[in-house]
Formats: sequence, C-alpha cells, structure tokens
Amino acid sequence: MAGVGGVLRDCNVKVICLFSIPIRIKDSNEAELIDVVKALELTSSREDMFGRSIMVESDSANMVHRALTPSNRLWCYQELFILASRFSYALRTVNFTHTKREANHMQTNLRNKQFQESVSLWLECDVVTMF
Repeated sequence: MAGVGGVLRDCNVKVICLFSIPIRIKDSNEAELIDVVKALELTSSREDMFGRSIMVESDSANMVHRALTPSNRLWCYQELFILASRFSYALRTVNFTHTKREANHMQTNLRNKQFQESVSLWLECDVVTMF
C-alpha cells in the first residue's frame, strides 16, 4: 500500500499540521495531487486558517506546473484539480512552489510511514520532532 504525507506550515515556516494517508494508486502524479488536495482540505476546514498565507510546496515540478497552469492539467485528474481549486478559493491566499525532496525530511518520513488509517495532527507549538 502506498501513502501520501504532508506538513502544513504557515508563512513563518511554523509547523501547524502533519498528516499521512494510505492510498491505493500506481501513478505518482495522482499521489502528489492527492497530497496537495488533502493539505488544502485540512487547511480550509479550520476557521483560524482563513486569511492566513499558505504556501503549498511539492517535490513534483509537474504538479506545481499543472496547478499554476490550468491548460496543462490532465483530464483524468480533473476532479482532483476542481477540489484543489475549491479549497484554494476558500482560503484565498494560496501559493504553489516547487521544492526538492531532500528539502523536506518531515514530509518524506510521513509518506514512508504507510499508516493503515488516515492520520492528521494539529499542533500548537513552534517545534516538532519526528522519530
């Protein structure tokens, strides 16, 4: 079973949420998009997140390019892009950027944990240590 995982940070790089989700897919592009949609869904579900600047970082240059350029989106993922757009619109301050996988160890660790159930943890502290 594959998994996706993410780290939500605010504009000050403060970790505010960690999540991991088991998924059954074969396509890495779909996995990256599910990861982004889940991050946006979690963020938009919290009233205290409205009006905050959110930066969506992905190690998939394809996903970032397609998120920023609607004409380059694959039709088979149209439903996921619609969800991402809806959650982004609810937040109103969402930016997408590409980052190298090596730059985000927390996200890689969460993705590799392969939890059997979905897990999301909202944090109220400034520092998080992953074991």
